[in-house]
Amino acid sequence: MLTAIQKVRYYRKHGKRAYINWIHKNDYSTVDLTKNKFNFLMSQPSRKSIDRELFLMLTAPAWVTAAEDVLSEEVEEVEEVIDSPFSVDIDYNSMTIRELQDICRERGLTIRGTKAQVVLRLKRDDEGITEETQPHDETEAPSEEAVEESSDAPAEAAVNEEVNNNDSGQEPNIDEEE
Repeated sequence: MLTAIQKVRYYRKHGKRAYINWIHKNDYSTVDLTKNKFNFLMSQPSRKSIDRELFLMLTAPAWVTAAEDVLSEEVEEVEEVIDSPFSVDIDYNSMTIRELQDICRERGLTIRGTKAQVVLRLKRDDEGITEETQPHDETEAPSEEAVEESSDAPAEAAVNEEVNNNDSGQEPNIDEEE
């Protein structure tokens, strides 16, 4: 086991790279010093921090290392799911209309309408409902021919007669109350 004075002298005389190799060889030979771990130790700002990190590498049991590897794999899988562009958990109401319109452009949806209409359109797109597959809640407007046939407005001839009668000099009946 090396003393603190020996470590300080060697570090000052030979530098960080040589110190890491020397201390690994003499005190921490059981630590598997991979290239990544070596680069991590090189990034440490002081000799004391290098000693501390090497000590932590030595004392970590194998099950801790295995658990860290598993956790890092799980985190990567979760990130892939979150990156889905059509995630249903998006809170559209907290976005601005401009942000919502940008999302609509990306998806090829209509960008016009109020914020509520755009949010509804995006939510329907998330659920896979398109304009063609929506159930028609509204009744269709009657055709123009049907409107002409069933119009409640008076015919043109009746309107023309009434105009002619009023122009004939008769004064309209106005009931006056006294």
